[in-house]
Amino acid sequence: MSKEILSYMDYPMVRIQGGELQLRDDGIKSKWKAEISPFLLARYPVTTGLYYIITNRSPNYFDQDLKPVVNISWNDAISFCNLLSQKSGLRESYSINGENIVCDWESNDFRLPSEAEWQFTCILAVYLFLVFL
Repeated sequence: MSKEILSYMDYPMVRIQGGELQLRDDGIKSKWKAEISPFLLARYPVTTGLYYIITNRSPNYFDQDLKPVVNISWNDAISFCNLLSQKSGLRESYSINGENIVCDWESNDFRLPSEAEWQFTCILAVYLFLVFL
């Protein structure tokens, strides 16, 4: 593994404790509770530099290593997660068989947060911002 890749392997992650979250679907007028298990979330968005080092492809039209990756598909994002896991010596989170994609939510490798995890983190961040304002 190159030194450049190793420098990115220490990507800062934040431990999110988990908890309970009320979710809703206004389209079908339904509400439910989701239990969020503890998970790690990157402190910063994936940069074009990291994306290029892992995939050997530049996702943006400009060449600025510290800018966040934009304009990639969900499939590109999960492929990036699998490649990052491989290069870190971890298992892949996503099993891809044609159009059938399955995520191992219990694994400890790189994956995208679920919608519930993302909402929980956003609510937690707003709460912490207001508490420590």
